[in-house]
Amino acid sequence: MNEVYTYKKINDLALDPVNFINGCSTDYHGKVDKVAEKIFADANKKIVMLAGPSSSGKTTTASILSQHINLLGGRAYTVSLDDFYHPRSVGYPLDENGKPVSNELLSDVVEFVKPHADSMADRPTEFELISAIGFEIFNIV
Repeated sequence: MNEVYTYKKINDLALDPVNFINGCSTDYHGKVDKVAEKIFADANKKIVMLAGPSSSGKTTTASILSQHINLLGGRAYTVSLDDFYHPRSVGYPLDENGKPVSNELLSDVVEFVKPHADSMADRPTEFELISAIGFEIFNIV
């Protein structure tokens, strides 16, 4: 049975944010790994589709599922129909005034985020890295 998280428990856990985030990441990856094992065990499954609201973790989950199925010896590919990602060539990310963030700021933020990403127990996905960079840009700007 899943543990119930109250606001008090979450706030208490958040007093140690690194352990809280690593614990959440470990729990999440463990659950996704179990799903990957179920998918891999059923040879009749040819296509697995994920659906959910925008920014709910579909792309991240698909990437982790694919990696785990491949590690098990299967062949898994992800096909993303998500329009969340926008290429730098069209001026993303944008600051609070709708102007493209400078290359200097973007470089500084990447250098700030990198050691945190490197210290994580589980390797962050591209989506998680882009999200962290975006959150940090909005903390600075």
